[in-house]
Amino acid sequence: MTKLFKDYLLEEASKEYGYKVKFAVDDLSEEQKDALEAALAKYDVRSVSAFKSTPIQQSPLDFPNVRNSKVFSAEFVLGYPAAVDGLRVYLSDKVGINQQQIAVYNAYDPRDVYNDEAVAIRDNFADRKAEYETALGNDYAVEDKPAYGKEYNDEFLADLKKKRDERDVVEFENPLSMKRKEDNTSVASDDVGERGGWSVMGGETTDGPGK
Repeated sequence: MTKLFKDYLLEEASKEYGYKVKFAVDDLSEEQKDALEAALAKYDVRSVSAFKSTPIQQSPLDFPNVRNSKVFSAEFVLGYPAAVDGLRVYLSDKVGINQQQIAVYNAYDPRDVYNDEAVAIRDNFADRKAEYETALGNDYAVEDKPAYGKEYNDEFLADLKKKRDERDVVEFENPLSMKRKEDNTSVASDDVGERGGWSVMGGETTDGPGK
């Protein structure tokens, strides 16, 4: 299919490229925001969203070399494509912020989505953690019992005995099993001495008393 050059230009002109920029700084001034928009004009900027900010984070996920900082983020759309690394270096120069404090992603970049989800999970965990009371340094509750001591050991042994007594004993026999033999040489019977039988010391006796 042959495409006219005019149609090609129209299609290219209608394309848009979305990005997201993040700044790990304590504050982002209005002058810096204006400088950002002015710098993006080079790429035929179509729109820039309002900036959002997070509370101070001890270790912002997008910035491995930054500690204890807020993170300001905004989304923007360009008419011309640009490499994210090139944009990061370019914006660092125009806005006056260190490259290590700037992160740029393409729209729907899976790394950015993962980082946002990780931050949400971390914040939710911090909220839930505040609801729990640590056991270290606090007295035991009335219903709590320490897992040690004589009372605990006695209950533990009694429970083991109960389970052992309730357990069914199953014996299996097969052609290779050894048959049990009974040794009566050390067992005294009722007829020892008078009517013969087996003596306590072993051996058969046939005589009466004194024999």
